[in-house]
Amino acid sequence: MDDPKDLAQTLSEAEAANELMRLARTIRKHNRLYHAEDAPEITDQEYDALVRRNEALEAAFPDLVRPDSPSKGVGHEVAGSPLSKVTHAVRMMSLDNAFNGEEVGEWVARVRRFLDLEADTPIAFTAEDKIDGLSCSLRYENGELVRAATRGDGRVGEDVTPNVAHIADIPAKLAGAPPEVLEIRGEVYMERAAFADLNTRLMDDVRAAAEAKGEEFDPNKARQFANPRNAAAGSLRQKDASVTAKRPLRFWAHGWGEVKGELPGETQCEVIRAIEAFGLPVSPQFTRVERLDALLDLRKQLNASLEADGGKLSVNDLLIKALAKALMRTPQAHVSFQGDTLHRYSRADISVAVASPKGLITPIIRGADRKSLAEIATEMKELAGKAREGKLQPHEYQGGTASISNLGMFGIKQFDAVINPPQGMIMAVGAGEQRPWVKDGQIVPATVMTASGSFDHRAIDGAEGAQLMEAFKQMCEQPMGMML
Repeated sequence: MDDPKDLAQTLSEAEAANELMRLARTIRKHNRLYHAEDAPEITDQEYDALVRRNEALEAAFPDLVRPDSPSKGVGHEVAGSPLSKVTHAVRMMSLDNAFNGEEVGEWVARVRRFLDLEADTPIAFTAEDKIDGLSCSLRYENGELVRAATRGDGRVGEDVTPNVAHIADIPAKLAGAPPEVLEIRGEVYMERAAFADLNTRLMDDVRAAAEAKGEEFDPNKARQFANPRNAAAGSLRQKDASVTAKRPLRFWAHGWGEVKGELPGETQCEVIRAIEAFGLPVSPQFTRVERLDALLDLRKQLNASLEADGGKLSVNDLLIKALAKALMRTPQAHVSFQGDTLHRYSRADISVAVASPKGLITPIIRGADRKSLAEIATEMKELAGKAREGKLQPHEYQGGTASISNLGMFGIKQFDAVINPPQGMIMAVGAGEQRPWVKDGQIVPATVMTASGSFDHRAIDGAEGAQLMEAFKQMCEQPMGMML
């Protein structure tokens, strides 16, 4: 990005004003092509470069900011759309971009200033992959879908309620007990394979029509979408919903707008997991990525103290203890269905995935919440040895109240594990690795791991699962609690 100070020194006010005028016109044109006509002429990178140039010029010459500045708008106007208009109860905003660690650090600093937080106050972040689709708002009243709308310009969007009825990912009625009014926001998208198939089908339709009329086939007459995002947008924003019905659209939820009644969670993570429990899909990559340094430091200290006795702790031993303690702190998530009966557990019997010659098997550390780390390490070493030799007895691997699977030793960074019935949950842990980390507004190296929980939603809803994940995170980041 251009340095505003450099621009202020190299450009006159007249030159800056002329360029801001040209940028406003150019960006407005490409916004129309991208958002309204689904026919972009430039790449996303080229568009981002125009926007960032405009931002730098406005920072260098704040008195020259135009009334029609691209920085003041979101999306596109819908005045010319054939679809009915919807005024959003809560404005739909767009996401900001950061292209390097320095910009991420600046964003964190802005968050701290906005929240009036001290520099050392911990901030929790969620992360998920960005999918390129069309923003969509789903309004549910008493659990029933009553309206769906595009973002439009953020204040007024287009009514696409009949169209989303043909998207299998979007339920007409929410599960569970949602608030009286819950506006769920997310992205309508098209998978790459489906996008390629759609363009092929559109071309084949024009070819077949030409052959039926005895005319020469002209490929230029076939509609071809530039990318999956525009294919999704063009498919959703149809006046005839039957056209949408023929298009393979998907949906991911990532936020919310208007809520009447009690918000189903106190944090971003809790609300998103609640939305997932209501029946809306969210990104499989949605997670809270947390620091592992404190856990590794404790392991180092304990191993030093155990060395004289010939003992040694693994990271997995500490994770077993962390999950056991977290389960005892969140009894609402320490349950499972067996038949039609909900079982609640008073102790943590942790099933631990171990690779054997015949595949994965899960020996159990019984009462892991009550055992010392040294006891867990000794018992786990013995059970793992028996598993690899095929000598485990049924009572050593049958039962268990929850499971943990750690594939970090194989270099796996993140994965989702399959629940071991009749248990209600399993924790999947990836490898710890050095990653950039934001601390006190600065980017620093840190050892980070990713943990993902899979839950049987008959027994454990999204909010309860989120509470368990938060407790597990706290045990990993403040591991001295495992010693209590």
